[in-house]
Amino acid sequence: EQKYIVPENTPVTDFCTDLTGITLEKLKTSGMTFQDAVAAFAQFVDVHYGEQNKTFCIVAHGKWDIAQLRYEAIRKGIELEPWMHKFIDLRECFRFWGDRDPDRRVSSTSLQTMCDALHIQLSGQLHSGIDDATTVANVLVRNFSRLFPILFILLTDDTHFHFQYRLLSV
Repeated sequence: EQKYIVPENTPVTDFCTDLTGITLEKLKTSGMTFQDAVAAFAQFVDVHYGEQNKTFCIVAHGKWDIAQLRYEAIRKGIELEPWMHKFIDLRECFRFWGDRDPDRRVSSTSLQTMCDALHIQLSGQLHSGIDDATTVANVLVRNFSRLFPILFILLTDDTHFHFQYRLLSV
């Protein structure tokens, strides 16, 4: 499920709409405050992972998104859950894996370059939150499945994806 945060200090420009697909109309009908979005995310994680005692980790395409989350929370006086400060930086992982696998050594760690190196498609529109999140998950799974003898299974239900895995005997 994708949530849209209504900007408080900047307008939705044509550049923003072209880049992300987000329009003023979409924000008027589906937008929420930053505080409400953080609360909805925390509730989602609590219901689907915390209450079920499941392990999870945030994966981001670089440090900027998490830094922006922290900056906005501090600026707006919103306390983040402790787990919101911990994440896997996919760009760093890709650089690490690229040092060990020449097929994945690239000059850039853009999502497009990572997908090209792994022979997978981008999911939807670049810079659209839900599409980028799906692409990040696909890159992560492909990297793990190529680097380690692990079998990944992608399960889906009405609200989100689950990744299950098991070590394969070598």
